[in-house]
Amino acid sequence: MSKMVYFNPINDNFLDRSFQKAIFPFQCLHHALFLSRFSIKYNCVRAHGRWYYMFSFFGISCLLLYMYKYVAVMFMASVNSLVDFFLWLNLCFAFLPFVMFYCINIIQRRNHVKIILKIQKAFRIVHYNGYRQCMLWNWFGVFCHVFWVILSIGILQDISVAASFYIMTYFDVNTTYGNSLIFLIRNGMTAWIAEVEYQCKTCLELEERKRCDHFRKLFQAYEDLMEAYCLFKKLFQFPILFLALYTFFLSLMYVQIIIELRELKVSQFGAFHINEMTILTVVWLLKNVFYIMMFSTSCEKFYMSVTDARDTCYKMLKRFQKTAAVKNLCKNVLRSHRATFHKMTACSIFTVDADLAHGFASLEVEYIVVLLQFALTRFKLE
Repeated sequence: MSKMVYFNPINDNFLDRSFQKAIFPFQCLHHALFLSRFSIKYNCVRAHGRWYYMFSFFGISCLLLYMYKYVAVMFMASVNSLVDFFLWLNLCFAFLPFVMFYCINIIQRRNHVKIILKIQKAFRIVHYNGYRQCMLWNWFGVFCHVFWVILSIGILQDISVAASFYIMTYFDVNTTYGNSLIFLIRNGMTAWIAEVEYQCKTCLELEERKRCDHFRKLFQAYEDLMEAYCLFKKLFQFPILFLALYTFFLSLMYVQIIIELRELKVSQFGAFHINEMTILTVVWLLKNVFYIMMFSTSCEKFYMSVTDARDTCYKMLKRFQKTAAVKNLCKNVLRSHRATFHKMTACSIFTVDADLAHGFASLEVEYIVVLLQFALTRFKLE
């Protein structure tokens, strides 16, 4: 007689409905950009299969064809050799992220699933109840992307501008999604601190076995949050590096192109009037600088929450020295903090923290001012 096999639907990759609602906004945006990270079926999260990546390849190829058509129109409006050279550089910068993000999405497909499961596992232990706040924050993040497309269609009534903003979203969505995930991890760490303080106050009311079990789970939650942070660093070090370099070099390039066009009194460049191109360049620059500042600030807030967790353990260790479960938890957390916690770097080139926001904005402004000074000097000599 064959053995009966019982299937338990509540398995390791099961997602709670409340957690699904919190991450649903970015799921929609990722699908619209052919850049979905994972699939959720029957409340279980899984990495995509080969058929989705074939479909994604087709969708991204369509975006690349539109980009080629858009850039080809600009090349038809040849002005001088310097502008043409900048356009070739723009072409390389425009096509590179499509290939890079598509490949990264395939390579890191399992890590995208792992980070979601690690965060939810910690949330269950610390009894996290701020899902509504996370959902609203994520809808706001998606709205920031969609707003420019709606504005272009509703007010400017220009499909080409709307399509340009839609494609820009492909470049930015990795950064905003990363900002959403670090927001979740930080909220989890804040909830962990509150849960530790509560359990320390009530631990003496529990019997020894239950007390040890509670604090063992709390240490597991801390480990899950820190593992989620390590996955976060792997997933988003390339996108933040690309966004910083892409914004810095292309902003200088666009400013120089506009200076050259205004000097030559060119009123129409490709599909855009020179004034439209100037406005789009300024909006694009401010948007990207804002995303970099928001991402680095969110990382800094997470670092502060980790420091708060360490300080809480120091405090609890002094107050509950005679309670073995509390003592073991605090010592394990402090040991783990010293051994594993490091600030995020963008491929070891620069550190992603609050100093990045200030330093990047200052560097960007300095170089743009230098370009404008050279342009004013040249105009005076002529």
